[in-house]
Amino acid sequence: WTFDDRVAKAFREKDISVPGGGRLYWSPDRQAVFFVGEARGTQSVWRVDVDAAGHRVVDGPMRVTSAMRDANDFSLSRDGRRLAFDASTRTARLWQYELAGTDRIDQDRGQPVSLEAADTAQPDLSRDGTRLVFQQVLPGGRQRRALIMRDMISGEDQILHVFDSATETLLSARWSPSGRLLSYVHVTQSPSGHRGQLRVLDPATNRDVDVTSPTELVDFPTGWTLDERAIVVNGRRYADGRWAVARLPLDAAPHAETAARIVTTSEGDIFDATVSP
Repeated sequence: WTFDDRVAKAFREKDISVPGGGRLYWSPDRQAVFFVGEARGTQSVWRVDVDAAGHRVVDGPMRVTSAMRDANDFSLSRDGRRLAFDASTRTARLWQYELAGTDRIDQDRGQPVSLEAADTAQPDLSRDGTRLVFQQVLPGGRQRRALIMRDMISGEDQILHVFDSATETLLSARWSPSGRLLSYVHVTQSPSGHRGQLRVLDPATNRDVDVTSPTELVDFPTGWTLDERAIVVNGRRYADGRWAVARLPLDAAPHAETAARIVTTSEGDIFDATVSP
């Protein structure tokens, strides 16, 4: 299928993306396709007009629904004249709980860590329990995110990095054993593809250092060695496309991939390798 130039231009100007896993619905006359699209932080039902025989998208996109909450899924009537959809706002909030004994959470003693209305993800607590890092959606839309450090003693927050998830992503932020440094993956996205790079951030100075060179085969840092001289990663960069767990020495930065020490490999996926304290 091809898009007419003005349709492609309209998608770019309206900054519309299509969430993964969403369904497409044909109109009964096969002259239009309906879908859920996200534009500037809000999900709505959209329509494009098509030339089915010529495999072309010829007009649109046109917004069909306009609700304060996100449209998540929808259905067309058989005659194509009516549309039903559900709309909701979904957020994830961070909480901390005291353990009752050693094996369960005391549900009555939970304390919220993040804001109720702000979606948060990917938390990591330092080993001494004094620092928490997490991602949070900022006002203005779900694509505007921040990497935030919470001082668990004072409750103060420090924004370490602000980014637009349409063009860049931060993944797998992990504290070093001392809680002094953060490892993370920085992924840039463009029409030509994505490239990821392992970095280490010092929150005291808010300066980061490149550990590896950028690559399409993104690493996922999951832990540090106790001496903080190496980072443990899993990915498909080190064993001819097979998944591998590897140790990357920091003294080989910014090309630590050239000195990687492979721990193990697998034909299947390997995730979340971690080093014992």
